[in-house]
Amino acid sequence: MSLPRGQFGRIDKDRTGLPVPALLDAPALYFLISPDREIVEISITHPIFRVVYDVEEILQVPNLYNGIEFESRGITHEDDGTVPYVRGIFDDQDRLMVLINWNTDLGDAWEWADNPSYPSHFSTYAF
Repeated sequence: MSLPRGQFGRIDKDRTGLPVPALLDAPALYFLISPDREIVEISITHPIFRVVYDVEEILQVPNLYNGIEFESRGITHEDDGTVPYVRGIFDDQDRLMVLINWNTDLGDAWEWADNPSYPSHFSTYAF
């Protein structure tokens, strides 16, 4: 199974404590992905990390509050999500169909990139 017309899906951040397969049971995502697809860890050597920039490590990008407080508290995580990682779902030709960022919040870094209180090193990493 592939996403329609070669589309690409991305799931960002979830810090609910749910395991990745539980998140994918959500009805909104079910139509995109066949339940028989395996969710696999994506190595930092995968080409997706070299498309525009060379990503050398997976950082935990914080939400707005933790980003602003990072310099004084040094905390980037929420609740129990302390280890960031990237997983994916591949099609039969080993093409990446869905990228799953877990325990990291790239969307927040994009959203708050123009906020002078949000650390720029998280925003630039997310882009």
